[in-house]
Amino acid sequence: MADKRGRPGRNRVPDFPIVDSHVHLADPSRFGYAWTRNAPSLNRRVLPADFIKAANGVKIDRFVFVEDYDINVARFLVQGVDVWLNNPRRPLEASGTSGQKVVLNGGLNLSVLDGWWAEAYDGLNGFAFGGGKTHSNIDVHDRRDGEDLYRVLRDEVIPLYYQRDRDGLPRGWIKRMKRTIRTLGWRFNADRMVMDYTLKCYVPAAGGTSSDMRRTR
Repeated sequence: MADKRGRPGRNRVPDFPIVDSHVHLADPSRFGYAWTRNAPSLNRRVLPADFIKAANGVKIDRFVFVEDYDINVARFLVQGVDVWLNNPRRPLEASGTSGQKVVLNGGLNLSVLDGWWAEAYDGLNGFAFGGGKTHSNIDVHDRRDGEDLYRVLRDEVIPLYYQRDRDGLPRGWIKRMKRTIRTLGWRFNADRMVMDYTLKCYVPAAGGTSSDMRRTR
């Protein structure tokens, strides 16, 4: 865990509340989401205060800043979160591999309809915001996406997570988890990536006389 004072020789941690290292954070009864930011030009900022506002009365009292995000940290995050938030500014989404790994761990994606999620989302295997719309004015674009993100959190994500049956289980959430694994696990993986690149790019390009991809179809 990191405190807001930062450490010598390292990037300063944002001004978030201090979280002591001895605090037990893995409480399965609490809603947990992950949002990573290692490409500032792609992913927009989402502050803890924004999620407190979106929660609309639901108790969200702890935010943790994990520094030095890398592939090892990501391995633990994709295994332990309920929701993977992805909020690039459409149409700047990259490959979406983190969200695809979350799928195989039973996590749900909450993302703009861009990149892989525009192909993957069917309305019941995760959550989406923004409606796939863009605007020439970046400020307008971000404001619209932000408002819709908070709406989806308030009206869809958080209520579904905390809606429990008499056994204390979120049946609706579990149903959506199963659907995301069933509909996406086999479609988005490294095997498909290699096959798509090979059959649609490399093999046609090997016998081509032009770099124009339209001529390889």
